[in-house]
Amino acid sequence: MIIQAADTALPHMFLRGFRAPVGSRAAHVPGDPADPADDRTTFEEVGTFVARSRLSFAGAALDPGEVATEDKPYDGAPAAGPFRHESDIPVWKPAPDVIVVDTITAIAAVVNDPALAPLPPPPYSDALAADIDAVLVAAPFGTVQIDRGAGFGPALPLNFGWLSRGTAPRLALAGDAVTNDPWQLNKFKADQFKLPSGYDNAFQNGRPLAGQQGFAPGDRLRFTDTTPAGPDVVTTVTIPAAPVLAVTQDGAPLDPPLALTPLADTVVMDRGAQEFLILWRATFPWDARFETATLEVS
Repeated sequence: MIIQAADTALPHMFLRGFRAPVGSRAAHVPGDPADPADDRTTFEEVGTFVARSRLSFAGAALDPGEVATEDKPYDGAPAAGPFRHESDIPVWKPAPDVIVVDTITAIAAVVNDPALAPLPPPPYSDALAADIDAVLVAAPFGTVQIDRGAGFGPALPLNFGWLSRGTAPRLALAGDAVTNDPWQLNKFKADQFKLPSGYDNAFQNGRPLAGQQGFAPGDRLRFTDTTPAGPDVVTTVTIPAAPVLAVTQDGAPLDPPLALTPLADTVVMDRGAQEFLILWRATFPWDARFETATLEVS
């Protein structure tokens, strides 16, 4: 797919990848018993457009920076995390992620846990970082309420941080990639199986907001921080304008058409930086005819 972007387009990236069949996990499909290489797993090949924007707490547009292809650990944490920001490049998230982050010390200040009292200055060892990660993701922040044009809905509880890929409950969604059976690991070949058997698309989610869909321009999220000793702190963000996508072939609309509407599937409230990071994503089943099509981004 050829990408043509306007000078004013948000920083973006086009990805090719795989997801489990929507609504189910990737499943092992036996092939010829005499030929183990004939086995496969169910999967769906997809194309994904991802873009990022940033807003101050006051609603002003900030420099979004480039689409992040790697996770960013907290200051002083090892490369394995805990992460202040995960990479921006999952190919699809079944539910939107709504994440609250801050500096480790700021979160530790509101957590009554011996593992973080007192917290030494960074850098943190791998062992201490793992302890910190376990405490951070269990630390309550407050609530978020969603307004999609009909008023704010119920207050949904939020904790700090991203759920670790390496521990439950997220790790269990990786399917047979998590196993004590060496044969299973040896059997998994990315070029053959695409996804491990049992893989759940929700593994891509770092902190999903259950029961919600991605956010559209004009939707509002109201965060209520209940951790201060005094009155609660309320911060509201309005989802800004989305990238506009059009798919053409040789200058004419693609026929049959491919209509893409990016939704915000990741909203990160960075309490320390006083800003919101918003990730837009549009994911679609891949077809060979898209190889030579043009994706126009404005």
